[in-house]
Amino acid sequence: MFNQTQIEVELPGEAYPGLEVETSGIISIVSPDLDKEHSSGRIITAFLDWQPLLDLLEEQPLLLEQPPFFEAISERGSFESLPTLAPETALGEHILTIIVKEDNESCSAGVLINRTLLVTKMTPEIEIQAPGFTFLPRTIHIEGKIKSDLPLQEAQVTLEMGRASAIATAGEDGKFEKDLSLPFQLNVMGSQKLEVTTEPLEPWHFPAYTEVDIFVINPTNIGLISIAFISIGMVLYSRRRRGGVAILEAPPLPEVREIVLPPQPEVELVGIQDRVIKAYMESVRFIEKMTGIALRSQETLREFLGEAISKIGRRREAFSKLTELAERTLYSPHPTQPEEAAKAEELTRKIKEALRGKV
Repeated sequence: MFNQTQIEVELPGEAYPGLEVETSGIISIVSPDLDKEHSSGRIITAFLDWQPLLDLLEEQPLLLEQPPFFEAISERGSFESLPTLAPETALGEHILTIIVKEDNESCSAGVLINRTLLVTKMTPEIEIQAPGFTFLPRTIHIEGKIKSDLPLQEAQVTLEMGRASAIATAGEDGKFEKDLSLPFQLNVMGSQKLEVTTEPLEPWHFPAYTEVDIFVINPTNIGLISIAFISIGMVLYSRRRRGGVAILEAPPLPEVREIVLPPQPEVELVGIQDRVIKAYMESVRFIEKMTGIALRSQETLREFLGEAISKIGRRREAFSKLTELAERTLYSPHPTQPEEAAKAEELTRKIKEALRGKV
């Protein structure tokens, strides 16, 4: 007669290809005459996805010529092991078979148990610091960090925005930085997506992706819009004068070269101006979400206003004022005042509240 052998095994909730799997357990002997006691010196062998053959006479599993996942020997009834999963291990559930050999010295039988081991990968987190808006053409500086709870080596990071792309390499701390040169594009003005992807070197990581919106401003478009405003003003001025005795013709328009802004302005929109543009873009994003219309890259702010007016109900006046503030910030040579930034933020709040009530 042999005493019964019992085994308790503790496995992690998830395991990752290429990393160690912390495994531990307790082996006990149970007999009719003795209380449960821990069993030392027992040989433990574990197989991953083991497919045994059965001896047709004794109905015992036969060990195949397959390397064990780990081997251990119990001390005072307990054992520990840190086997490493192969990097090519498939994702999903795997069966871990643990076998404890019989012990003639203590007249203890062997035991075999199966446990489920879940193999998965982790997706890193990407943090990005990029300008909220920029002019074209322009080289923008992008910084970021790749974060993971698992060990992370130097990862390759790909930055893409429109036709521009660049590749950066993250350091051991996960941080990276890169300059991205944005080319001149005649018809681009509006929100553009900066797409960031990374392909970690480790087999326990999934690729990661994130994106941020950058408001792109084309100085050529600014010049054309300025011409349009001047033309409209001259036409209205001429019409008003036709109602009286004298008819004044509009003076000739200045040449385009005199009002087109330089390709790369020396002054970026910062501080108070940044608050106005951010408030405007926040309203645009909310209107897009609630109405289904979108600010297209080739569309001016005034064109988007005309399209949105019929969709936003009683807050059309607030969005019209907000659009005027954004245009003034972008096109006016006069500095933006703090009260204008506060007004833009207040208008954005009212627009969002009104549209929520509408839905």
